[in-house]
Amino acid sequence: MNWGHCSKKILFLFIILIAGGGACAAHAAPVPASGAYISWSTNTYTPPFFDGKKLPTAGSPVTAWVMVFSNGKAIDLSQDTIYWYADSNVLQSGVGDQKISFNAQNTTENITNLQVSVQDPTGNLWNANIQVPVVNPKAAIETNYPGGVVTVSPAVATALPYFFNTSNISSLVYVWTVNGSSAQSSENPQEADITISDSTPSGTNLNIQVSITNSSDGTSANASTNLIYQKL
Repeated sequence: MNWGHCSKKILFLFIILIAGGGACAAHAAPVPASGAYISWSTNTYTPPFFDGKKLPTAGSPVTAWVMVFSNGKAIDLSQDTIYWYADSNVLQSGVGDQKISFNAQNTTENITNLQVSVQDPTGNLWNANIQVPVVNPKAAIETNYPGGVVTVSPAVATALPYFFNTSNISSLVYVWTVNGSSAQSSENPQEADITISDSTPSGTNLNIQVSITNSSDGTSANASTNLIYQKL
């Protein structure tokens, strides 16, 4: 999938589609009237404006927690024995273990099936499961030129990283090219500095590409987009 041609709205749509039946919808699911319910979160990097569900990549820390409801009210689980499983493998068990933290599996573009069993001292048992998608980091390029037509120099393009396993944006390394030539910005590495010479013919296609690499773990994502230079 070429993320360079995706707008912010399309990226948001991707998040909703990948949720696959509620596994990670951008907004919390309704509280059930009765039964067990699992929630989870991760802290991969996304742009500040992003308000969807953050998704884990390989090795990302994931935190999950369970709540049990009866007639719409949460039950105290502090005395209950709670068993956590990932893909049928035991992760953790213990009395009152309502929350668990684990690292996402090291293979991406996969689904982790997270299950929990809650048993109270009287023998009542509640079960729940949820799917946690593990994805590759994604990249997109944002340009603010209507119709993809640029008439000024320098032109600016901004890289948007998604789901990198870091909370520190300075660990992300950007490599920009335009029509095969370097277009690194000396001031902001997240932006491309696209200088268009006076001799550039009107109608020239500008193929903009960026590679984003997480220096902490070596994961990367690429994006590309095109602009057309039009002389005024």
